[in-house]
Amino acid sequence: MSAGERIQVVDPLLGLLLGDYQVLEFIGEGGMGVVYRGIQPVVKKRVAIKVLKPAAAADATAVQKLLAEAVAVNAIGHRGIIDIFTHGQLPDGRPYIVMEFLEGQPLDHWLTDNGLPSIQAATEMLAQICAPLAAAHRSAVIHRDLKPSNIFLCQQPDGERFVKLLDFGLAKRGLGVDGKTSQTSQTEVAGTPDYMAPEQARALDVSPRTDIYALGVIAFEMFTGKLPFHGQTPMDVMIAHVRQTPPRVRDLCPDLPQPLESLVMSMLEKSPEKRPQSVEEVRERLEAFASEQGSPLRRASRPDQPAVRPTPPGASPPTEEALPPPPEEAPAAPASSGSGWKWAGGLAAVATVLLAVLLLLPQPGEVLEPPGPATPIQLPASMKLAPAPVAPVEAAAPVEPDAEADAEEELDDLAPLPTMSAKARPVREPPTAQALTARLGRLEARAAKHPNLDPSAIGFLSRFRIEATAADTTARRAKLARAIDEWERSFLAK
Repeated sequence: MSAGERIQVVDPLLGLLLGDYQVLEFIGEGGMGVVYRGIQPVVKKRVAIKVLKPAAAADATAVQKLLAEAVAVNAIGHRGIIDIFTHGQLPDGRPYIVMEFLEGQPLDHWLTDNGLPSIQAATEMLAQICAPLAAAHRSAVIHRDLKPSNIFLCQQPDGERFVKLLDFGLAKRGLGVDGKTSQTSQTEVAGTPDYMAPEQARALDVSPRTDIYALGVIAFEMFTGKLPFHGQTPMDVMIAHVRQTPPRVRDLCPDLPQPLESLVMSMLEKSPEKRPQSVEEVRERLEAFASEQGSPLRRASRPDQPAVRPTPPGASPPTEEALPPPPEEAPAAPASSGSGWKWAGGLAAVATVLLAVLLLLPQPGEVLEPPGPATPIQLPASMKLAPAPVAPVEAAAPVEPDAEADAEEELDDLAPLPTMSAKARPVREPPTAQALTARLGRLEARAAKHPNLDPSAIGFLSRFRIEATAADTTARRAKLARAIDEWERSFLAK
């Protein structure tokens, strides 16, 4: 073969008949799967076929999520949720699902292409999202990964636009008598950090109000063009959802009416009990606002109606003055680009053990020792943080120990977190090593009796005990005491 010749690689799935459906062409891929356009040869029905990649097909968790998506959407049965017709296995053993083919674009792409929607158009879209989400909750299904890339704006030939929810792979089924359900695992956190409710970030019980929080983040983004929280890493963003107060919406969008700001801020409450208690309540408040403005909500809007408004300072400017015409055919589950963080596959799952590490880091401006040079605490190198994975995994395995300076530098690079000021903290003498060891013993006894405590968190007590024996200065003991304080408040507080 000459140097100029190329080997043409033919996708072995093209032309393959999978049950009643034939694979026609490749149209996109995500972190774990590949999407093809297919057709039912007899009735000419177009479909999208999602196939797991070989590496994902070998992961039992990924296979379970693919099938869970099919089960969840069929349990709901709503026109606003993508329909899944069947599932099966390829000759090589990889699983696939066959779903409806959608024409349009995901909300994150629409926002990128068009800029901010008008307040009226944003209100209509949010109300449309509420309908299928409420249907899911009535079927005891919690989405757990609601975000713009999982909201698809379907465009019909006559210009009518309607919303469909995608990707129920992380959906959690079954609610207890208190309207909550436990997370699949207490040692990992699944979801997308930009839109993650505080209780989800902490691997606590989730409920329909978890999805309401995510919808509140989406509303914040649609009205302001920005996300409420930012950080240098996904973990920084998760911590911000747990601990920081979001900015007022009208500070970024002064023309937003007060009732809409109040609704969005209530959806972003840290405590689930303080949020709207159902998606129906959110929709009712949106409808009430629209009625007061003399423009009752419609089920769908048309592209010839004004839908783009001026962009606040700092947000991306719009590129169109009206909704776009029907775009080219798009897959039912396109690869997610996301808004804010560009997580591969639209999914970032972070072990709770990493969250615990950041919660224990010291904060700026706090007095932890008597005047004098402070010696930074030197945690074991096995506690070094690794980059956040793109799919739920168990807590990262310890790495080989490096130089103590490397571990110290990595901790110093982390963005600081807000906490109590030094003035608000009672001043006390640094404890002795013996006092620290005794306190850790008491905490270990309490932790052993805690029914829902993350095993990763318990492991930190052993590491703190090691550090207590090595803390040979008052500065190191004071900082370790602070870390233990934060650990106790985070994991054992009632």
